[in-house]
Amino acid sequence: MTDSQREDTVWQTAVERIIRKHEWPLDDTAENELIAWLKNDPAHRAAYEEASHVWLLLVWFRTLKKNSHLLLFSRLPKIAVRAN
Repeated sequence: MTDSQREDTVWQTAVERIIRKHEWPLDDTAENELIAWLKNDPAHRAAYEEASHVWLLLVWFRTLKKNSHLLLFSRLPKIAVRAN
């Protein structure tokens, strides 16, 4: 396996673990497997942390998209006051 293939595999595993953790609670076995995987290789932890950041950004953007009308309306009075 080349370095690039290894990185891809580690990244894919990290993403799968992030999705699994956020979609439903991990049981003790799954939690222990995650901890063991993270401790096994610094590249695992780095990929997991990066995937976590990507996940949080996606959730933030999804929330922002769902509530964008609220953000717009919450700013309208401030804009109207400034125009007067």
